[in-house]
Amino acid sequence: MSDYRAAPGAARLHLADGVPLFRPDEQVFEAMLDG
Repeated sequence: MSDYRAAPGAARLHLADGVPLFRPDEQVFEAMLDG
């Protein structure tokens, strides 16, 4: 169990089906690092 707390002013990434990514390479890489 993890106790994840976002930094003040940070937003979570939410993706909707069928919506293209603006920067797919960067966004996929960042998602991989986040786990």
